[in-house]
Amino acid sequence: MTMAPERAMRQAYLDDVWYPLFLRNWIDKGELWAIVFGYKVWSEAADDLVPINPGSMPEETERTWDDWKEYANYAYETKALELGLPVTERKRDK
Repeated sequence: MTMAPERAMRQAYLDDVWYPLFLRNWIDKGELWAIVFGYKVWSEAADDLVPINPGSMPEETERTWDDWKEYANYAYETKALELGLPVTERKRDK
């Protein structure tokens, strides 16, 4: 089954334009690298990413990375819905 041309264009925009720009924004601000390399973790108290000594909080770094991946999926799915694209239910390992 092929995708309707309009829907295919919206999907291409989401995958080839919007999502790369979403990622580029996080990379350009340095936040994604700060999470990956353990320079920042998410603080519920500050409701923001906060600096830490690199490697000093490995569990928090892993949790922050997992939370960011969930946020990225949520942002992608939200944009897909805005574009009128279907979002499939995914089983998440918890």
